[in-house]
Amino acid sequence: MTRSLALLVVAVIAAGCSGDPGPPAPDPDPIVAESDGCDDQDAVVNDPTTRLEEELTGDIDGDGSDDVVYLAQTRSGDRGCMAFVVAETEQGTVSEPVWKIGREGGLPQPRLNSLAQIDGDGGLEILVDEIAGASTQFVGAFTFIDGELERIEPADPAAGIWAGASDGVFPYGGSVGHVEAVDCADDGEIVVSVALPGDTPSKVDRGIYSVTRRFFAFEGAELIESDTQEEEVEFDFGKTYPEFGSSPFGNCPIA
Repeated sequence: MTRSLALLVVAVIAAGCSGDPGPPAPDPDPIVAESDGCDDQDAVVNDPTTRLEEELTGDIDGDGSDDVVYLAQTRSGDRGCMAFVVAETEQGTVSEPVWKIGREGGLPQPRLNSLAQIDGDGGLEILVDEIAGASTQFVGAFTFIDGELERIEPADPAAGIWAGASDGVFPYGGSVGHVEAVDCADDGEIVVSVALPGDTPSKVDRGIYSVTRRFFAFEGAELIESDTQEEEVEFDFGKTYPEFGSSPFGNCPIA
């Protein structure tokens, strides 16, 4: 009787030590793509045939590891929903519409420009060429915030704030009659500038330009104007103001 009781106790203890551990812990919830007003966004982004060949590699989400960035484009989407910038991160694949006005902007398709740390915080921002005029080009800038890609654009895109502001793009380049630039400034701000020839023949002959520089601070992905500077100077396309020699965002740090 004593021996039987002892065996029973051992069996109970063994069962408790080797019992069913229960169901495995659930995987973390996947990042759900924000609705950008494009019904077929996920379908386009997840279709390997829409992926353009060019890609860039860098830390987009700020976790210290490299992410892959590329563009996806379809020919059948609605206006503003035909192309997307895509980043494959450790947190998931995220995307955002680009190329809002399509081929009307002068490019047969959007193209990756570069990666740069524009807002001075976290990972790298993605630059995408979206519009090309006769001499001025326009680049969109995208940042990773709260698990999503967001377009960097002015909180109040009033007419005249800069060329392309209403389309969420930044101008750069131009000709001797109209020069545009965008770059990083001090204290995590950016500067958007335009230089126009002097308003009299004598000023034009002396290379005098009227330069307007607008400075913007970040609130998330929105830009708030913090200062405006206007000056007439002998302009040398880069030495007078650094943004004109390195646009777009050429003086921004690389993380």
